[in-house]
Amino acid sequence: FLKRLFWNEFIFDDRRDDASEINKALSYLHDQGVIELEAGVNSAGARLEIKGRGRSQLHHYAGLVENYLESYWVVIRGTAYLRKEARSERSWMKSLIKLGTRMYRKGEIRRAEALSQANYQNAIAFLKDYGIVLVSEAPDKKDRREARIYSLREDRKALEVLRRRVFRYL
Repeated sequence: FLKRLFWNEFIFDDRRDDASEINKALSYLHDQGVIELEAGVNSAGARLEIKGRGRSQLHHYAGLVENYLESYWVVIRGTAYLRKEARSERSWMKSLIKLGTRMYRKGEIRRAEALSQANYQNAIAFLKDYGIVLVSEAPDKKDRREARIYSLREDRKALEVLRRRVFRYL
């Protein structure tokens, strides 16, 4: 899920198997004494235990992606602006910036890095690719050029599922 979510943020090698990458990361954390692995009879019986100092070390690793999760959370919450009417890219981005700033001041998001417009744009690209947000082109009267207009799909089940999945990581 996170790999698909952050597809626009990081460079991924599609030739590599996700399971082997996860096992490689777990082996590294085990070698560093952060986690203890116990193999079970089958994959359902396997256990992972976070060691004493591992909890503080894992916070550092989690911090590497926390600002991205928070940025995506702002954009997901910001889809509420599209419920009543479609908005231009510029108008929606201004609203997202205000929303993110307000959420940061209230403590709903903790990292100032989450207020990144680049992260917001990547989150919007994800929502478009995921089929939650629709994009159309319309003439922009002010700039005399084409402007992107964003709207929400009628079926909002996918948005709710995504909202819940992202919130679990926060």
